[in-house]
Amino acid sequence: MQLLILSFTPSIFSQSYRSIDVINGLDVKDNNEIESNAYALLIGTDKYQYFDDLKNPVYDTEGVAEVLKNEYDFKVEILKNPSKTAILNKLRAYKDKLKKYDRFILYIAGHGTYEHRYFNEGFLVTSFTRNERRDPNYESYLPFYTVKQLTDNFKSRQVMLVVDVCFGGAFNDKIAKGRSVYSKNSHLSAPQFLQNQLKERNRFVLSSSRLNPVADGVKGKHSPFAQKFIHSLKINAEDSIVTANDLSSELKTLSSRPILGHFGNYIGSSDFVFKAKSEKISSEILVSNAVKGYVDYLRGLPEFRLRQNKLLSPELNQVVLQLQEASQMGNAEASFWLSLLGKRKHGLELSESEINVYADDAITKFTTELENGIDIHIGYLAAIQTENIKKFTNKSKIQDWYTTATNKNLFMCNLFAGNYSKSIGNFKYAYKFYEQGAEQGNSFCQFELANLKYNNKASIENLGYQTDDYKFWLQKASDNGLQRAKEILFRSTVNK
Repeated sequence: MQLLILSFTPSIFSQSYRSIDVINGLDVKDNNEIESNAYALLIGTDKYQYFDDLKNPVYDTEGVAEVLKNEYDFKVEILKNPSKTAILNKLRAYKDKLKKYDRFILYIAGHGTYEHRYFNEGFLVTSFTRNERRDPNYESYLPFYTVKQLTDNFKSRQVMLVVDVCFGGAFNDKIAKGRSVYSKNSHLSAPQFLQNQLKERNRFVLSSSRLNPVADGVKGKHSPFAQKFIHSLKINAEDSIVTANDLSSELKTLSSRPILGHFGNYIGSSDFVFKAKSEKISSEILVSNAVKGYVDYLRGLPEFRLRQNKLLSPELNQVVLQLQEASQMGNAEASFWLSLLGKRKHGLELSESEINVYADDAITKFTTELENGIDIHIGYLAAIQTENIKKFTNKSKIQDWYTTATNKNLFMCNLFAGNYSKSIGNFKYAYKFYEQGAEQGNSFCQFELANLKYNNKASIENLGYQTDDYKFWLQKASDNGLQRAKEILFRSTVNK
């Protein structure tokens, strides 16, 4: 155990060698871009043998298909007045076609019904569906359950049903609680956002109503739901990120009370992504790649390297080049990172005046964002002072900024806030910030939490926190690839 004690020395954890957080606890090794194709199957039925014809379903599907294809790059396919068999055959074909990271939308417009006496189930009415008198067992109807079961079994992680039929709310297994999966002010680039959403499986259904009829509308004018849905797709088309929740919020004013819910085997923390791309993400991608390289490099460094006054390597040189290019393009995040790396002497050596140039650029732009109600860089703004890059504000603002940033789980902030709190002797807040980051799976926060519990045992226990589990968090950091933690655990094992 003596070797373990010697390893937990202050120099390892001093501000000069602080490492960086990982976005919302996600492992950066998953941040490579992946291929995600988007498909849409649109089914419109307005001609019926045994039911009243409708005016707009086919017209609606054509309108939705046009905007999905032209504005969102979906590969679209339309079935007009298909039979039950044709629909099932097509869905089976998509099951064989779709891959893991593909996205799929099934849009259905036409007649729907709900049988509550015997089946307690909703049904799609196809062109050749017989009425209840001719088909009391509903054999010619297509049960909502069958559609849900087929699409739930698709390989793709993202599947969404958009249902403009009467009683379409019966598609919902679970009703959305109005949560917002992401903020439009998120600092993630569009490709990063898409990748994060594809980490989990989701199954969404957007229905034009609950368990009630819906209007077909005036011929040639789209149904009220389709008209609003197409409008919502168009007004959001310029955004780099568009999700199901974005579109759903635009439909709430309809009298039919559309609802966004879930079905099937759903994991509830991701959103269906209609679009995640931008023509203006090059500097963001440069910064993202640079930060990823920096994280990987620091995570793998042995303890003796962390003790050096400066760090120079081909990996850090690449990080710096990417940040410099992004900074020249006006990216304030890049300026922040360059000021931080310059202060730490990681990959480049800058004079104080050069560091100030980068810091001033970041301060000016981040402060302007705050004045406009955008707080996505509020943690970086605080870190410019707490990492001893430049003093420019008072301590109360620093505390407020870190509180806001950590409450929002913003990138970097648990680690920076924990380090700052520890440096001023506020172990209560240091513990809180490190623990939050540690529970999100961040190896650096896990390591710092273990260090805090071990080297400040009496103070932490006086606050009512447990300290005997420091090895648990050290093991977690090691399991997540932090070389320092691996070395300490190895020494403690050898010393037994």
